Amino acid sequence: MKARFGAFRIDTAIPELTRDGVAVAVEPKVLDILIYLFENRDRIVSKDELIETVWRGRIVSDAAITSRINLVRHAVGDSGREQNTIQTQPKRGFRFVAAVEQETGAAQDPDERTVAEPLAAEASILVLPFTDLSPGSSEFLAEGLTEDLIVALSRYSDVRVVSISSAQRLKDRRSLLENPMANVPTDYLVTGTVQVRGQRVRITVQLSERSSGASICAEQFDRQIENYFDLQDDIVRSLAGYLPWRVFDDVGRRLNRSNSPRLSSYQALLRAEYDMAAHQDILREEADYRRIVANDPGFGPARAALAFLLGYKVFITGQQTESEVEESLDQARAAIRLAPDNERVLSKCAMVFQFGGQYPVAKKLAEQAITINPNSTECTHFLATILAASGEAERAMSYHQRTMDLDPLFPEGHYEGMIEALYVMHRHKEALELVAKWTNPHPHCQAYAAALWAKEGNDVRARMCTERFEAAKPDGYSNATFVAALLRCYTRPEDREHWLTGFVAAGISGINGS
Repeated sequence: MKARFGAFRIDTAIPELTRDGVAVAVEPKVLDILIYLFENRDRIVSKDELIETVWRGRIVSDAAITSRINLVRHAVGDSGREQNTIQTQPKRGFRFVAAVEQETGAAQDPDERTVAEPLAAEASILVLPFTDLSPGSSEFLAEGLTEDLIVALSRYSDVRVVSISSAQRLKDRRSLLENPMANVPTDYLVTGTVQVRGQRVRITVQLSERSSGASICAEQFDRQIENYFDLQDDIVRSLAGYLPWRVFDDVGRRLNRSNSPRLSSYQALLRAEYDMAAHQDILREEADYRRIVANDPGFGPARAALAFLLGYKVFITGQQTESEVEESLDQARAAIRLAPDNERVLSKCAMVFQFGGQYPVAKKLAEQAITINPNSTECTHFLATILAASGEAERAMSYHQRTMDLDPLFPEGHYEGMIEALYVMHRHKEALELVAKWTNPHPHCQAYAAALWAKEGNDVRARMCTERFEAAKPDGYSNATFVAALLRCYTRPEDREHWLTGFVAAGISGINGS
């Protein structure tokens, strides 16, 4: 539907908001609220209804709703006092009140006819009630796993999970269990079984794609039953830790193969993140992130991704200017303003502030992110990295272990932070064991290995790693710039000194006159 109100034009099909023919930069969730209020302008829409429809029943604070409504008002030229378009009805809700002129008979854009229907703005998951296969009855365990897993998955801002009530209704209707996708629109399906025999339980879980039925991943848990609740919590934490990342990975892989000329900001970001993980091409991905931000300035997650990349790329390129540091911090601040309740935004921005040497802000953001979603491995990994750099290496290792427990399928991406934590704890041999396990480390991690061997007194191995580091680094790489960026992350002088003396002893050139 296309319609005009004042200087604005709204197209619910694209969706898009323009003012005097120019697109208005609007965060996707904010545009969703505006469209819902517009489509239901004949009545007042309550906060509960917005939560159920726009946030799909997810737990949302009043402050988060108020901030989004304020952004809606800002987009359409309203304010708290001037409510010409979106009017607040005290204790009742909100209503779209502007006069609307609906467009009729408009010709279809020829480009729109040829573009394939895009994926939903959020990846959606349906968790079907787990099936009890036990000789007796352990239905309470199956039901508990289903409900707790739905709640845990719902913490992810980028995943829409079908509500518990809908999942329970599926349990009572066999026709839906036989063909659930015919009745419930969703992208991914989680199914599972529970089988109890004596004091042992076997739980199987499978994540599959809705359209093809293809299995994306499966997991089996064989455990001794000592405490049902502890067992349930342990399994739910593990599943909630890795299932969403398999979804993000699958979506990114499919989008990467897509030739569609038009992708939403969220889809473009998933594709860019998948491409980054697959190819480690920092400069190419920086261009992709900049393009997404330019096309949708109000999309907080893209700004957070760009901010993180600008802060981290010095370790890959060995080059960094003061303006790049400032830009990464500015992008992080903008991302937080746009998406203050998104745990992935907060955790990435926390690392940006750590890269910039602003330790208290970094720690506060990282702890806020993990409060929102304690099951996110991105949150646990980044908090651990920040803790290790802030003098709390022992606590950091507990979060690194939690990260490994939550995501046992792809642990190598977490090795860098663990190596850094072990180094400042002077547990050099354990760190070297991780270096040996890492099949494809970043080139700068060879410099870490060189410092570790030097601290262990093995000058031959240290020099070998230094030579590998020097041979692998790209043209224009400045060792001094790389080391300065690393040292800026650490709050304690003794940790900075420990790193510096290790690099010098290993013969890393260009540092401290070596």
